[in-house]
Amino acid sequence: MSRHRCALDCWPAKEGVKSVPGLGERTASTLLAFLAEPRCFDNARQAVAFAGLDPRQHESGMPFRPALHGA
Repeated sequence: MSRHRCALDCWPAKEGVKSVPGLGERTASTLLAFLAEPRCFDNARQAVAFAGLDPRQHESGMPFRPALHGA
């Protein structure tokens, strides 16, 4: 765990990533390692969504509901 803490403490964008609720040190350090340039995002939430850690869905169009035949 100390390796993750060092990686997180040495990164300039650590405060933005650490501000995301529910993000621990290991996930935060992995996220920072995954992102080549975290400053290209306006805020930490955009970086988290980019990494696929945002549980919200953003879809366009109508929800698909199959028709019930013979019911």
